[in-house]
Amino acid sequence: MIEHIPFDQAMSMLKESYRILKPGGKIRIATPDLNKIVSLFSATKTDDQKEYIEWIISNFSNSENMRVYHETFVLNQVVRGWGHQFIYDEAALAQALKNAGFKECKYYCAGESNDAEFKGIESHGHFINELNVNAYETLVVEAVKH
Repeated sequence: MIEHIPFDQAMSMLKESYRILKPGGKIRIATPDLNKIVSLFSATKTDDQKEYIEWIISNFSNSENMRVYHETFVLNQVVRGWGHQFIYDEAALAQALKNAGFKECKYYCAGESNDAEFKGIESHGHFINELNVNAYETLVVEAVKH
């Protein structure tokens, strides 16, 4: 949910999460990955990028005119269409976690973790019935309180 609140509120949430965790406690965040969305503007697209664009256009475009500008529509849908307030990339999320007090960040694919408690906990891919789409767009980080 971190993408649904303004950055200042996200920092407050991360600091409070850090405060209430015991030493060695972990936080896991799964959020849209700005780098993946921006990479859609590349001249040559991977199969994953093409699939993601097609899924967004097919499911969220109500106008044939929007299908001409695939990347622009996708960017606007991801940033504004779902009420997102701030979209993170790895660097921004790592810095926010560091500023909140966390020392160690590890990145994973959706559903994966070295911690058994965190394996398979993301439900968004199942909710939208598109595990590949979710895997493409999702940035997952775990951080530890020391």
